[in-house]
Amino acid sequence: MIPLLSIIIPCYGGFDQRLVERCSDSVKQQGLAPGQYEIVLVENDGGGGLGGARNRGMDAAAGTYLLFLDADDYLFPQSLVRLAELLTTYSPDVLSYGMERVKAGSRPPRFRGRLHYRKYPTGAAYMLQHNFTGSACRHLFRRSFVCRSRLRFSEGCFHEDELFVAEAYALAGTTVVTAYPAYAYTRSEASITTSQTQMMRRRRSTDFRQVLTGMRQLTAQISDGNYPLRASALRRRTSMLTIDYLRQLIRNRSPRIRQELRTLRSEGFLPLPAARYGWKYTVVRGLLNLLG
Repeated sequence: MIPLLSIIIPCYGGFDQRLVERCSDSVKQQGLAPGQYEIVLVENDGGGGLGGARNRGMDAAAGTYLLFLDADDYLFPQSLVRLAELLTTYSPDVLSYGMERVKAGSRPPRFRGRLHYRKYPTGAAYMLQHNFTGSACRHLFRRSFVCRSRLRFSEGCFHEDELFVAEAYALAGTTVVTAYPAYAYTRSEASITTSQTQMMRRRRSTDFRQVLTGMRQLTAQISDGNYPLRASALRRRTSMLTIDYLRQLIRNRSPRIRQELRTLRSEGFLPLPAARYGWKYTVVRGLLNLLG
């Protein structure tokens, strides 16, 4: 019997075993029948980073859908039971759900009534209309779609899921989106994603810059005259990531902001396009284009 869900949990060597148990227990307590899911624990040996561990997890998974769960996070009770209804009803390539940051001792959110959601004919149709956080942990991906599309995480770098999620949306057929918060995100001061040393900030900025280059390559690879919506959606996403990159440089007080603005302009990332991406985008676009 093929399980409906494969929950992939990368674990670092020496990771707090209590957190791993809390994470895996949150899956076991979802109310799903034992045959409906499998837990795939993957040792993150550091060689390929988090992206490498997730790739190995995908290779080992047997479920119809893939869910990526970090070992220091967990799932809110009964979340997967409710999301499974959408999976079996619509069989989407991608299902996006909500994520909430939690603190020690905080209670899970309470929800009553219907599960509100929206169905899109393609992932590109959604990406063209919305901004989103490019975290793989807030999505369920159909495994056959991932394999057919040859989706892989970037390895040995931060922001490993930005390109994965963007490419998934660009290629996906039916896409379902709900704000229902299934994922409990915890912030650990020891986490690689929250480290604020100067060297770590510089590394994260450098890796994020590579995301922009990857987005340009991705747009050239999968956008053609037969799929104009894909190109438009990827251009929007690239613009948003360009803003995120510059905001990161400003927040980190990088001494090379001026130089990087000139480089982004020479490479075509700036000026940002005069598109209707919302009033906040319009304000930021005007400021960055003026500075660049």
